[in-house]
Amino acid sequence: MECSYDYLHVFNGPSTSYPSIGKFSGCATPSGFRSQSNSVYFVFKTDGSNTYRGFDLFYMFFTQGGNRRLKNSF
Repeated sequence: MECSYDYLHVFNGPSTSYPSIGKFSGCATPSGFRSQSNSVYFVFKTDGSNTYRGFDLFYMFFTQGGNRRLKNSF
């Protein structure tokens, strides 16, 4: 993601009406966060001026039987 043009906005719940965890770009990436609920909502914004590969999202979720770490590329 471009530092000045694109960002990923993360919310602590199932929609944008929930509290913001933060806005992140190629210049400001999170070291990690923990949701206070069982859902997280992502909004990706771009100005479309440049086209690059996208971004990788690593996430972990916890269940009663253990935890899992997954990676998705967008």
